[in-house]
Amino acid sequence: MVFAVKDSPVYLEAPSILAAEMVKGQSKMETAFRTGAGVAWGESSGCLFCAVGSFFRPGYANAIAQAWLPSLDGVAPKLAAGAKVADIAVA
Repeated sequence: MVFAVKDSPVYLEAPSILAAEMVKGQSKMETAFRTGAGVAWGESSGCLFCAVGSFFRPGYANAIAQAWLPSLDGVAPKLAAGAKVADIAVA
């Protein structure tokens, strides 16, 4: 399961890729810390965005319906009844 099942809570390929991508971007991060300028997603190493998504995927796949939604008072029954949800982000 650690390398074959991407939704497994013990999937290890994604953390390995994430670590490798972080090493690739190390010089940019060092400069950002020294100058306070930051590093935008578009300036990160090529696969960092995808690696972060893969890293968090098992947690989402194994926790949203099983733990997170039931912890929100009344949300699970509303969703089961057909409620619509909007995911809105503000930059």
